[in-house]
Amino acid sequence: MKGRKKTPKPNEHNDGPKRSLRKRNITAPIEAKSDSTKKVKKSQKKPIANITVSNLNHAEKTNGETEFESTSTHHKMIGSCTRSWPVLDFENHRSEIVNCTPHLWPLHHDCSKNIFHYITNNSLGRPTYGNKMAIDRKTLSAIEDYDVFSAQQPYHSRITAIEWHPKMDNHFCVGSKHGDLGYYRLKYKDSQSMKIKRIKSFTGIGPGGYISAMKFHPTDDNKFFTASLDGKVSLGDMENDTELGQKVFLNTCSWERWYCSLDAHKTDNLVVAGSNAGHTHLLSRTGDVIWDKRLHSQKVSHLEFSPCEPHLLCSASLDHTVRMWDLRMVNEKKPLSCLHHDKGINSAFFSLTDGTRLLTTDQGDNIRIYRAPFWQLETDIRHPHRFFQHITPIKAYWHPLSDTIMCGRFPDEKNYPDLGDKRAIDFFNPCTGAMVYSLKNVHYNNITSLCKFNNTGNVLLSAMGYNMLLWSTSASQEVSEDHCAKDKKQTRETLENQMSKEKIQLTCDKSKDKKISKLQLNIKDKRKSKDNDVDKASKKRKRN
Repeated sequence: MKGRKKTPKPNEHNDGPKRSLRKRNITAPIEAKSDSTKKVKKSQKKPIANITVSNLNHAEKTNGETEFESTSTHHKMIGSCTRSWPVLDFENHRSEIVNCTPHLWPLHHDCSKNIFHYITNNSLGRPTYGNKMAIDRKTLSAIEDYDVFSAQQPYHSRITAIEWHPKMDNHFCVGSKHGDLGYYRLKYKDSQSMKIKRIKSFTGIGPGGYISAMKFHPTDDNKFFTASLDGKVSLGDMENDTELGQKVFLNTCSWERWYCSLDAHKTDNLVVAGSNAGHTHLLSRTGDVIWDKRLHSQKVSHLEFSPCEPHLLCSASLDHTVRMWDLRMVNEKKPLSCLHHDKGINSAFFSLTDGTRLLTTDQGDNIRIYRAPFWQLETDIRHPHRFFQHITPIKAYWHPLSDTIMCGRFPDEKNYPDLGDKRAIDFFNPCTGAMVYSLKNVHYNNITSLCKFNNTGNVLLSAMGYNMLLWSTSASQEVSEDHCAKDKKQTRETLENQMSKEKIQLTCDKSKDKKISKLQLNIKDKRKSKDNDVDKASKKRKRN
């Protein structure tokens, strides 16, 4: 076989032969290379986690140097030995890597007996399959005992945002459509009873003050961020502020552009906000703008930082896409990953256990779970939660202790006849997509738009139109007693009403009887008088 002619060593200012050789090797296909390149030796394909080893290309020079070529990455390696080492070429199998099934990767829920999977999961602190199943059963058994222990209607407009405090598991905030915001605390009387106390309340501006998102400050327990329909992103203080939005970070000064989403980084000094025009603003916690980029073509409905990767940002939009971004190098046209959907997206939440799953809720009837690191579709769940303009968009959320999904139901008897017309909170298994439980209360039968657990997972907060409901197992007895008391009051009221009606009827009957008796007496008197008159007349006739 003829060898390649030696090319003159290029100097520092002229590397023409080397550049031309590189260009020829990059542009030309494998079969069309010069005779100096050896024929491709196709090795036997060996499966390695759905990745095949093929298209091993190498070229051997006449001077004893070996040149390796990779058609996908277009890199060359030159070795000083005569032995030819194979190089992986992923050009024809790039799609296989991206479309690999999730069960091939060492997942914390994987029941694989592979020792490497076990060592990896153990080193990362992930629970084994048996431990995870035990945690899931424990959380599900606790959810089955949940009942409403408090139901309030804090505002005259529907609830649009709820948020638990990240450090204090008994503090939470509730925002409304008219811009009202309340800060509440759960007060434990004893081990089996709780009571709600409002610590602080802010009055909104009315129509147009819609609070679309809010987050607590990661370091200051008394401060919080809000994004509202009046075009403001502001920082609030529970102790010192008398009005909401005294310290404004962003302001569009227009009713045509407003901010729809917001998130605060847990460790870094970063806050991100998204607008209805598709723009995303990255700020510091003091309000300094870092950059402003248009990451979507339509409204940015949700933004969230990854809990396990500090530089990873997830954005969801009404342009039917969910995109991943690297904050260290953001390119508006090239996200790290783009997840396409059939409808607009309401939310995209990372899992609270390890952050390796992404839960998306669209405006149709799909709940999807994606899996890291390639964000492959793991489960697609069909669930009735369609969008309606006069209710708060329904969002699915994670349980904080286990990978269990919960979402409010908007009944659709035509497409989902098995579920019927009952309005409840449905719980799903993310691995199988099966519904494991349906939480409902007979006394409250409205559509649940928002639902979130506190960090310890013992209290569930849900928004049902104008009502704010709190669910727990410790207060089920108290709830039943409250319902019994309500039922007793209702029965007493009904009995009192019936008694009053009966009394009225009796009085009416008595008055009627008196009238009748009087009439009868009058009739008798008239008859007697007539009889007397007749007797007198007969006596006169006899005398005559």
